[in-house]
Amino acid sequence: MIDFDMRERVRIGVTGLNSAGKTVFLTALIHALRQRGAIAGVSVVREGRLKGVERLPMASDDTAASFPYDANADALTGADGDPRWPPSTDRVAKAVLALRYRSGNQILRHLGDRALRVELVDYPGEWLLDVLLAQHDFAAWSRAVFQEMESPEAGPEAKAFLAYVNDLDQDSTADVEEKARTAAELFRTYVRARRDATGRANRLHPGRFILPGPGMDVTMPALTFAPLPPRPSAAGGFGGLSRLRGLAGPRTLGRIMAARFDSYRETIVRPFFERTQARLDRQVVLIDLLGHLARDGAGVPLLDGELRDLQEAMRIGRTWLPRWLLPTIDRVLYASTKADLVPADQHDVLLERMRKAVANASESARFRGADTRVMTLAALAATRDVSARDRPDRGYVAGRHADGNAYMHYPGELDRARPPVDASGSLAVAPFEIERFQPPAGLGRNESWPHRRLDGAIEYLIGDRLS
Repeated sequence: MIDFDMRERVRIGVTGLNSAGKTVFLTALIHALRQRGAIAGVSVVREGRLKGVERLPMASDDTAASFPYDANADALTGADGDPRWPPSTDRVAKAVLALRYRSGNQILRHLGDRALRVELVDYPGEWLLDVLLAQHDFAAWSRAVFQEMESPEAGPEAKAFLAYVNDLDQDSTADVEEKARTAAELFRTYVRARRDATGRANRLHPGRFILPGPGMDVTMPALTFAPLPPRPSAAGGFGGLSRLRGLAGPRTLGRIMAARFDSYRETIVRPFFERTQARLDRQVVLIDLLGHLARDGAGVPLLDGELRDLQEAMRIGRTWLPRWLLPTIDRVLYASTKADLVPADQHDVLLERMRKAVANASESARFRGADTRVMTLAALAATRDVSARDRPDRGYVAGRHADGNAYMHYPGELDRARPPVDASGSLAVAPFEIERFQPPAGLGRNESWPHRRLDGAIEYLIGDRLS
């Protein structure tokens, strides 16, 4: 009799930058482990030692939502219509699997089958960056945000916000709720505009302003705050003791904003970190590098900084304490997703571009004691490689277009895709464009799904725990 709640377990966090494909990755990973017909790259499967995989119910006290595997699989297979991509998750969601296997060790094999509990935790990268924001007090955070907003790249939304808050009296007690709501809405508009313009999250921007999550009303006090023009804390009424002052002193605008910022840190950010990030053993960071390159490469220079921010918020590295006492992330997988959008003869180029994009982040993780791996993959391949009669030397990808019809596409030469500004400072034309395809028709719930190197990701994440 195997106890599937035994201590032998691994907790894997899955996060991603904008439009990275976390939902499809997790759905396809769970499906691949249960079907096992197309993951020969996983040693325990190749050697015939994996006996079975079961989905387990979550613990009664678990605060995460249950990952909607069934609904996602129904969407991908077209159970209720045409196959479609499932909606992105907007919350912390978890799937729990039990893997029954035979040990590869000749001695341990005689002791019978073993079990590994695998917990897969899906969470938005925007929320992880809040851990860095929470390291500031309100005064320091306000100074940093105002410095950012005063840059030429900040945009008209920043000007609108600054024009409003610079005219506010922080010591006033009149209409503070209305002023706080207006300032928060203008700030939220700025945060979202910067996200759209840069394609990335920002360590100074509250993640819940971009993605509140279920049950989060944007008008609740903990989400109704904004930075205020910096000034000495003695005059402004906010600083390191902002929460106490907000409770004890008059309800001025400055005190209210500072107290709500503290509430955001303590009631939203801290519980997320303690319940989710602080308990992980391994981490997957998914990146839509092809999407960045197709946007004239505009987002690629920002990737390195964003990844460093994400890693700074993670508990990465090994310590002398046992893992059951102080869990830390000992393996990090950086994966460029949607590799099926370019033909296979360009995958080596994509891998090299990915390695360069995450080089500093990967080196930082290794310095902290974690093992790292860089990959390109397609958790669910929506295309197949084809060629044209008139251009047999050129690789194309073919699949089902958004209108449902068959479509063949040549994305261009990936090794020529470049940032939008060349050495002379003039705009460059990127000869690279990707096409978004729909899931392939004919997928079955009880059949293996096509992929690109998903088995390599599974082997890296749990292969050593199934040896």
